[in-house]
Amino acid sequence: MYRLVILLSFFILSCNTVAKTHKNNISVKDIYLDSVEKELLFNEKLPDEITDLFYLWFTKNIKTTGINGKSTVTVSNYNEDITIIDNGKKIKISVDLKIQTIKENLSNKHTKNINVFEEAKIEGDFSINDFELLRKQAIVNLINRITDELSKG
Repeated sequence: MYRLVILLSFFILSCNTVAKTHKNNISVKDIYLDSVEKELLFNEKLPDEITDLFYLWFTKNIKTTGINGKSTVTVSNYNEDITIIDNGKKIKISVDLKIQTIKENLSNKHTKNINVFEEAKIEGDFSINDFELLRKQAIVNLINRITDELSKG
């Protein structure tokens, strides 16, 4: 019984560590929007783990610096394509992002559309857990690509 409790505790702690590790890998670059308000929207229902990572990125990295207006970041067309390859699996993840900033007088409206994708593969002997870790890291890499695209201007 004592061994079971220790084993179960170790398992729970390791799962928690994996989730925190992926969240800590999100880019530390800040993106500044010329508005005073910001909002994150999803055009479709996404798994909680993905919306959680986007919300974490949005609250941690998206900053407002304007004196008026509202910026809306909309996530849409999220897609994961998993393919069986020789001796492994490949995943391609893509997403569209639309950032729209509207000033209070509505005469100044700025829209930026971004489409990004990330690919990853695993080969050889691997477990389902190994592939799931690869998938989660690919999602984090996708979010980091979004940050890189936005920081270009």
